[in-house]
Amino acid sequence: MSYSWLRLTLDISHWFCVAETLLEDQEDTVTALIPHIQHLHARIGHTQGPQLADPGDGLWEYTIERHFAIWELILRYHAATGKREFGITTEYGPWPYMHQKNDFSVQFALNVSMLEQLKRRFSSYL
Repeated sequence: MSYSWLRLTLDISHWFCVAETLLEDQEDTVTALIPHIQHLHARIGHTQGPQLADPGDGLWEYTIERHFAIWELILRYHAATGKREFGITTEYGPWPYMHQKNDFSVQFALNVSMLEQLKRRFSSYL
């Protein structure tokens, strides 16, 4: 059955958390969804939670790279199909996602940091 009409927003951090895996064994499933993904929530989570306290923490390097690799596949696909605009929301949320309760300056800084990382890594697509 074809679902060519299906449009998705992807927050892969939640998928990693719910599946308790970085989905390395699900490449075919992730790849099959790429044409349907029309928007990204750019937040880095892990297998036990939807959001890292500090996405710059080197202890999470593989997890961080896994997010960026999937995001790049999506952006590369859409660029190759001629799509000129693609929505991305930096989505670091407040408590209880964020470990610091009601510290909105930290939340804002995390979102700005993610924006800068996206610009650096994907400037050829953005």
